[in-house]
Amino acid sequence: MSDNFSNQQNYLDQATIPTTTPHATGLSIAALVLGILAILGSWIPFINLISIVMGILAIIFDGLPCQG
Repeated sequence: MSDNFSNQQNYLDQATIPTTTPHATGLSIAALVLGILAILGSWIPFINLISIVMGILAIIFDGLPCQG
């Protein structure tokens, strides 16, 4: 029998790059909570009407400059 191990090439592992996790600002959690509340609130007629008006006002006042 021949020794097959002597003919194999030595392969190096691929270099790993250390990754860092992005800094959490809490904006994603706030969006998730507001999304869940929006889905739950869409089933209640009175809250549904208020949310439509507030959404329109948010779109209107989004372009205005802040005074603070």
